[in-house]
Amino acid sequence: MHKCFLTAAFIFGILSPALFSQVIPLDQRVRDSLFLIKPHENQVQKAIIYLDVAQEIMNIMPQKAFSYIVPAFRISILEKNNSLKARARMLMGSYYSETRKFMQSQEQYLAAWKTYRELSDTLNQVVALSEIGMINRNLKNNKASLGYLHQALLLAEKSKDKSSQGGVLQQIALTYQAIDDNETANSFFNRALSFYLSIGDRRGEFRVQINLGRDYLGKNRFEQGLAFYGKLIRDADTSDFELLSILYTRLGHVYYQKNDFRTSLKYNRLALHVRQLHQLPVQVNSSLINIAGDFYKLGKPDSGALYMDSGMILARRFDRKEFMVNGYHHLYEYFFEQGDYKKALNYYCRYSSVKDEIDRERYRSNFAIFQTNQQLFKSQQSGRRIARQHSISSLNLKLQNYQTVTLEVLLGVTAISMIIFILWHLYIRSLKRQMQELNVQLSGEISERETTEHQTRERETQYKFIADNSSDFITQVDHQGNRIYASPSSLTVYGYKPDEILSKSLYDLTHPDYHASSDAKFAEMLESGSSQQFTGKAQKKDGSVFWVESIINPLFDPISGAFKGMVSVTRDIQERKNKEFDIMDGTKQKENLLKEIHHRVKNNFAILVSLINMQMAQTKNHELLQSLTNLQLRIRTMALVHEMLYRSGDFEKISFPGYLRSLASVIAGTFNRRNVDLSIEAEEVVMDIEALIPLGLIINEILSNAYKHAFPNEREGKIQIRFSMDKQTGINTLLLRDDGIGMPVGVTPDQFKTMGLQIVQILCTQIEATLLIANDPGTSFTITFRNSEKE
Repeated sequence: MHKCFLTAAFIFGILSPALFSQVIPLDQRVRDSLFLIKPHENQVQKAIIYLDVAQEIMNIMPQKAFSYIVPAFRISILEKNNSLKARARMLMGSYYSETRKFMQSQEQYLAAWKTYRELSDTLNQVVALSEIGMINRNLKNNKASLGYLHQALLLAEKSKDKSSQGGVLQQIALTYQAIDDNETANSFFNRALSFYLSIGDRRGEFRVQINLGRDYLGKNRFEQGLAFYGKLIRDADTSDFELLSILYTRLGHVYYQKNDFRTSLKYNRLALHVRQLHQLPVQVNSSLINIAGDFYKLGKPDSGALYMDSGMILARRFDRKEFMVNGYHHLYEYFFEQGDYKKALNYYCRYSSVKDEIDRERYRSNFAIFQTNQQLFKSQQSGRRIARQHSISSLNLKLQNYQTVTLEVLLGVTAISMIIFILWHLYIRSLKRQMQELNVQLSGEISERETTEHQTRERETQYKFIADNSSDFITQVDHQGNRIYASPSSLTVYGYKPDEILSKSLYDLTHPDYHASSDAKFAEMLESGSSQQFTGKAQKKDGSVFWVESIINPLFDPISGAFKGMVSVTRDIQERKNKEFDIMDGTKQKENLLKEIHHRVKNNFAILVSLINMQMAQTKNHELLQSLTNLQLRIRTMALVHEMLYRSGDFEKISFPGYLRSLASVIAGTFNRRNVDLSIEAEEVVMDIEALIPLGLIINEILSNAYKHAFPNEREGKIQIRFSMDKQTGINTLLLRDDGIGMPVGVTPDQFKTMGLQIVQILCTQIEATLLIANDPGTSFTITFRNSEKE
């Protein structure tokens, strides 16, 4: 009892005062320190300090960090500072990513990338594109992730910055690792490692090494993994506490997989100590749950409960659902092993619920945003009438001057009076003709303007009729934020009459969770000078919450360009949102059903393999044992397809090279011929289950036959598998060749009537493939077939 009390005091004593009471005023302390170090002389410097504070506290208090980003973003718009605006958008992207709002996060990073591109800031373009790539990887959009990351790599290579190139290569490798293409992932990891080594970046080097170590864990090579991570800890910089804690956690994970829970507890405690010492609350959360799992496995539920309760409290506080999933899984396993099935079922339900919630968040983030553009009628009055009147006045004045000069000439020069009179008369006629033409033109323009004004009044009447009878709520707001018009549909949309809603501000109708995002949209509208779309939650008069979609259009003075107000069109989209959620839920249920089917088929095959193992253990007949082994391999060949479909995001098609390597590894492991070298070359192509299972059985029969008969008396040899595809014709070629003893001299393939070869010939007929067998001097099988899935 005394020991448990000390443990509880240790946990809560460290977590409560050291971690949380100091973290809460952290933003105030950081901000005050920055203002003292570099006091702001203007608004731009003030915004820079706000962003510095937000960056420092983002991982600890994201909401507080966002409250500093918004005023900094407003300052960047008012000051027209694009570099500052791009940085604010990058931090907004970090905030939305931290709070799992991935679609908003991607929008901010894309806007930042566009600004950095206009500024020709290559390195920051690389950072923005890398962040977008990581977001898509988190959402399992791996193809899109690779697209953005390769674009970032081109920019990094253009900048010749080796640190940036290493970082992007590492992110590309992580994406390939996420799709289980470890061969390609390791290639990119090694390229990243060479860059970090060339510039002496020890931190980057160790990050790559840690990720390379995952290959040992994925293949259950635990002893090699322990030696690998042990060497990294010995060589690591002890001042890099974050890296050190990751290494301790990895070692704990390896020992946990080996069922050495006592040693796992030791390293997880070391990781917790480092993370508490340096105030890393999210990482502390992870370590607490890991330690709790170790205690449960060691049969110490009281100690496990103390750490688990603390870890789950932090997980809820930081909204870390992945930690909650881990914690509920530990509790489910413990109570299931103890035979307390009621509690086990309870925690399994919680585990499934949180895991489904994570999946729903990801699907919501992937859902496309519908956009609608709406423009209002704009008319400007022409000043051509004034210009024409000025032209007529100038002609009249010119005429008077010429008349005066003509009279003076007539009085002074009588000899040429007749000539002057004739010229004057002609000129007067010309001026009168010009005036008549101008009058006709002016009359036409006046008539045209009257027609335009009449049409404008008619359009205004039509617009008023549309506004009064539209189901969408239309409102006009002046530059001070006061409503000056509200359409009658305010009653159906918000529950307020038009005269009631005129006294309501924009914030009165918007749900508090969306105040910050609406401010950001307003700032973006002012900056771009164009209409913006806002989607969020609103509140009705009765307090109920519903989804709306608004198009806000700014109004500017045509002469001064000053902001005069805006017109907003708002639509109730609650029904559409409900349908979207229903569609996502239905898609999730179908995927879960397909996944469960593949899982059950795989389990049924596993039961068959186990039954065969039992039968093999009860017989000593060599021929029967050989037949049962062959049957086992055929069952595993089919089970492997369902296992890969179960693990894949696509439940109909899987990568053939990945399946080929996994199948060859299973067969090679069964025969355990270390003196036989197996090499595989395969081009990337995906196939469906109808083609994969026959192909897998064909490969199993041929490869098993090679191991059994091609190399007698422990003879050394090589087996080669090569797969290629002609992209133009869609014809695939699969070659399996060995350099063994080959077929007996004088015996043709047609003379063999073994069951294995008969199976191969039947399956080739099933997939409409051509089979060619050659003896050169080893045996080679060439299978050509057409794949319906062209790449």
